[in-house]
Amino acid sequence: GLLDETLAMALLDADCAEMHFAVPWVLTWFAHSLPRLHQQVMRLFDCLLCSHPAAILYFVAALLIQHRDVILQAPREMPE
Repeated sequence: GLLDETLAMALLDADCAEMHFAVPWVLTWFAHSLPRLHQQVMRLFDCLLCSHPAAILYFVAALLIQHRDVILQAPREMPE
């Protein structure tokens, strides 16, 4: 079964079932949006680079679960 079926259904309803497109977005978002956290971002990059290629997917899954309540309250439509 799914770890969080409610969250999975919310992502499916928002047409976000295939999240592989978000991997580059996550990496560039951290690099460009958090300049004050440069050391933490570099540690994250180091961790992801020396880990299994799927590590970024686990990281993104952890972010989704951490922000579950916000995601569930958000509109289910992707902006154009």
